[in-house]
Formats: sequence, C-alpha cells, structure tokens
Amino acid sequence: MTRVRKKPGLEVTEEAAPTGVGALPATSIGVNPDAGPSELASSALDEARAFTRRACDALSSRIDELEDRTAGVEDRITEYDRGGVKYPKDTKEHVVKKGETMSTIAKDLLANAGLFGKIAMWNYDRYPGLRADSNKVEEGWALRIPPE
Repeated sequence: MTRVRKKPGLEVTEEAAPTGVGALPATSIGVNPDAGPSELASSALDEARAFTRRACDALSSRIDELEDRTAGVEDRITEYDRGGVKYPKDTKEHVVKKGETMSTIAKDLLANAGLFGKIAMWNYDRYPGLRADSNKVEEGWALRIPPE
C-alpha cells in the first residue's frame, strides 16, 4: 500500500512496511520547487519528526513483541550450565570473609560443618587449589553453595 501526503513544499510517499525484525516503511520526500525556504524547512522538519516518531513506535512495538515471546523463559530454567558443569537454579553464592574456613561456612550456611567437602567440590572449577586442601579458602572468593 502506498500513501501520498502533500505538505507545503513537500510530497511524501510512504510504502507499506515490509515484515521482519525492525522493519520500517520506505519513505521518500519530493520537493516542490516553488516552495519558499522557510516553508520547505518547516515541512521537512515536521516530516523528519513524524518519521522518527513512527520509527520509534515500530521499534518499541518490536521490543514489546520479543519481550512477550521470551517472558517466562527464566522461570522454566531448572539448572544453569556453568563451564560444562550443571548447577541447580537455586545455587547460592557466598563471598568468603576474613577468618572463615570452609567448615565454618558449611556450618553457618548448611547447618553441618561436615558438608565442607561438598562446597569444595562445587567450586573446584573456580578454585583448583581446593582439590589439595578443601578447607583452605581465601578472603574474597565467591563460593557456590549447594542447595540444602
């Protein structure tokens, strides 16, 4: 569908928007040679504003459509793939504070100091040194904590 609009000094032709991501209508502007400079400038500025408004509306509509299509994806994820190892979605992290050990972290967060080895296993990929001494942690480390 082609739409022609005439404005003082301008003739604007707009083709129907093609389908696809971010598709916008093709617009061409013809200039009336008899129009005065201020009339032409005013019409061109109005047309540029209208085109910008249509473009923003088209992009906003496309963003809304994509958000609707992807809504709920996060809720359907049951586990995350982190570096080839899968962890449950409800995996928490704990940043090690000064003076903490893996045992104290396990006792505080999992109510069982004996589970320090499980925390260590969940973090071998991040901190390979835990394989040699699974109770030795350094301040500032971000440890994955298994769900209870």
